[in-house]
Amino acid sequence: MSPASPAHGALTHGSLESLGSLTHESLEHELRDILGLHGLINWHRITQIWFAHAWGHWQLGVRGCCATCNMLLSFQLCTYGIDVEHRLWLAICQGLAAVSLFMQWWLASPYMFLIRASACVAKSLILLHLTICGRNSMFNPVDCDMVKWDDPRVPFRIMHGIMVVYWMATASSLTMQFLQPLRGVSSTTGNIQLWIRARIRATGVPVQLARGILKPILLTGTEYERAPIEAVINITRAGLICIVVWSLDNQWRTSGVVHAYSPDATPHDEDQDLSTCTSDESIKSVLDEIPELLQ
Repeated sequence: MSPASPAHGALTHGSLESLGSLTHESLEHELRDILGLHGLINWHRITQIWFAHAWGHWQLGVRGCCATCNMLLSFQLCTYGIDVEHRLWLAICQGLAAVSLFMQWWLASPYMFLIRASACVAKSLILLHLTICGRNSMFNPVDCDMVKWDDPRVPFRIMHGIMVVYWMATASSLTMQFLQPLRGVSSTTGNIQLWIRARIRATGVPVQLARGILKPILLTGTEYERAPIEAVINITRAGLICIVVWSLDNQWRTSGVVHAYSPDATPHDEDQDLSTCTSDESIKSVLDEIPELLQ
């Protein structure tokens, strides 16, 4: 669910009072149209009762910018000739994720969850090859550099393995949010998968920091010495992940039913969970909020 922002015609107390002129039946009819098939929101009809603005949550745009920055960083590595075999494909996946985030921000299409989930699975497979075979061609099975435990690159291979799980967990969360759009949604908070995904993504911060710090410490003076730009990009990615974590957590905290009516709404003592509601119960819970907001 997407909250209204002041820049996009958020509800004021006066506009809330105008809802009182509508009958309970007409409101219910409008809400049924809005919730649509399987509880997915028809955002192009949502403005008819000022439920929210026509587009998706603005935090989708924030994460779209972060994904774009990650794509540019990957292309930057390619321009230096660093691990082009993997970084080029990772950049394509990051670009696809960025496009899907911007599209979901503009059009609020739930199918963008599946596009991002597919990109995450692709990144997991790319990193799995990087974990096992190192910086070699993904399309030549003979060209695989498996390391021994005394190799200085082992810590980095382990971190790549962690990121394989990281992206698969992210893909699973995105898929679950598509399949269960009302899971965990309450009067004040959004889909529970936003909260889960924020915690998943947070694990990427120490991994990126460890890469940036350990590359000059462990690999300098060896045949595997890395260019300084790699460490800088790893540290930069850690900062971008922090923004993504904040964005996901903020969207979870500001995409409940109450926030859809008013961005200034405060949490209720009784925070009703809509995750197990039927469509009729979800509509009723929304209608029940209106008298309280009009007081």
